Formats: sequence, structure tokens, C-alpha cells
Amino acid sequence: IDGKRITPKNRGGNRYADKDCILVSKSGFLYCSDWSGELLWQRKFTGAQGRYSPNCLFENINNGILINMGELSDGSGAIVLLEKMTGNVIWEKLFPTRIEDSYLINQKIYCCMGNKMMIMNLQGEIEREFVADTEDQQHLSFWTDEKLLYVFTMESNQIIVYSMEGKLIRHYQFSDQNKLWHGSKA
Repeated sequence: IDGKRITPKNRGGNRYADKDCILVSKSGFLYCSDWSGELLWQRKFTGAQGRYSPNCLFENINNGILINMGELSDGSGAIVLLEKMTGNVIWEKLFPTRIEDSYLINQKIYCCMGNKMMIMNLQGEIEREFVADTEDQQHLSFWTDEKLLYVFTMESNQIIVYSMEGKLIRHYQFSDQNKLWHGSKA
């Protein structure tokens, strides 16, 4: 389990483990322990516990853990790189709203914030931004096969396909009988 994100079947939070540590997000906190079970550090994970549970990212970059912090108490969002053995902030990129979805692909950080898509480098600098070709402002998500980006728009019920560089390729519109959902169906 060297540097792997662990997705539990229960709703106990997101986990990450590598040869040095185990990182768990639960009840609004991040807990980092060594393999003997000793707590190395803990920190508040999100100021709005329960309001939004993101794809936490939890990716290992050198001695850091890259994390999507979810929705903060003021409604903003952040992508943070923490030193994994101390929890100290290496860098932090703040955004006016939460990051709906995020992935690390080919040493680039791909983020979705409302209908704004961003591609960042590993230093947290935005290299490219583009607006998804939709009027939707929230409830967007995306997935990738590392060849294309598939943006899911829940309000307008479509999938928009982009190249990994952000070039629009195609729209797929779904009927109301085939409604797209983000998260658990309410």
C-alpha cells in the first residue's frame, strides 16, 4: 500500500497509507499516525463539517500529501500540500468557493470549481483555466481516463468531453428519464 488512497466501503472517511504513515479524515479532522499507531499530528480538515465531502485527493508528492480541503466555514475552498510527517503547510491555494472535484493526473492537478475548470502544477500555480461549456454553476463533477476529461453537469443533465488541455470535444445531452446524480441519490 505504498502511496495508495484507500476508499472504504463504510462511510468512515477517506484514508491514505504509505510506508511512513496512515492518514484518515473523519468528523472534520485529519489524523496522521505511524504504523505503530502513534498519532503524529492532527488538524482541522474542514470548517463546515458535513456540508460537503469532496474527493479528498490524498496524493503523495515527495514528502507531502496533496488534499482538497472541501468547503471551509466561509464557503470557500482550498487545495493544500501538507508535509506528511508534521502536518505543516508546504503551500495552500485558496479559492472563493469549494472545489467540487479534483484529481492528480500526469503531475498536474485538475480541479472543478462550479463551472470553472483549472489545471495546476505541483507548486499550486494555475497553468490553465477554462469555463465548462454549461450554464450550471454548481453540482459539477468530472472523471478522466487520463486521455479525456468528462465533465458531469447535474443541473443541465449532460456530459461534456474535453481534451486533457481543456479543448472542447463534444456534448452528450441526457433525457430527463436518465438523470445524472452527484453523490448519493436523495
